Amino acid sequence: MANATSPHIRNLFVSVILFCDVADPEVLFNKFWRLMYDDTITHFKSSFAIPNLKLFDTELKNYVLYELELLFNVVSSSLEKHKLPKPNGHLLSEIRNKLLRE
Repeated sequence: MANATSPHIRNLFVSVILFCDVADPEVLFNKFWRLMYDDTITHFKSSFAIPNLKLFDTELKNYVLYELELLFNVVSSSLEKHKLPKPNGHLLSEIRNKLLRE
């Protein structure tokens, strides 16, 4: 996966969950979620012109979950259907507000 981008890894994760018999999807998610957020940081840094932007792991993980939920929704599925944690809507709002303040 050294050459895969974060969006590719998220798509691969969703495909594996949908089409393979994964014993515990949450364990798989917890093992690989850190490979799925690089583009998020880059996007926020450029969108808000904050080159030294720092986000906490809980914020990054929440955004990864949000992006995964969008991908699952495209195929009429969801994180919940696969026993994966749901993104925290309140935390998403807090992150957006934090970015706007900076």
